[in-house]
Amino acid sequence: MGSPMGYVEHGQPPNLAAHILVAAGPLFINTSTAFVLSTWLAFQDVTWERLTVPQIFVGWGAISFAMHAFPSQEDARNVWNAVWRGNHSFFMQVIGIPLAGLMFLISFSTFFFSDVAYAGLVLVVPSLIVSATY
Repeated sequence: MGSPMGYVEHGQPPNLAAHILVAAGPLFINTSTAFVLSTWLAFQDVTWERLTVPQIFVGWGAISFAMHAFPSQEDARNVWNAVWRGNHSFFMQVIGIPLAGLMFLISFSTFFFSDVAYAGLVLVVPSLIVSATY
């Protein structure tokens, strides 16, 4: 199954932009998926007394997707190395260096449970939007 579980191995991206997209892809895809699941929950009449099995699974999925959205340290390291390796335009380096630094910061912040806080935020925001509009 891989080490660690869920680890994805892929080929070398052809350029810096592709490196950035590969590293940031899970952030966009997982956040979008978690947001859609959380929005579905927000339209349900979810209470602890009337919690259904599908609502539990959808909520668990939303939290799980959101908690695993952050780039890994390996992804940040790959982007950092890609910035300094090869011939990239000045513009791509100006974008790549801060993004790699931000990816490192985000991956290190998980030590302080920022991924849990992020999952809570992604779970709560759709409920706030739905309750404000309906």
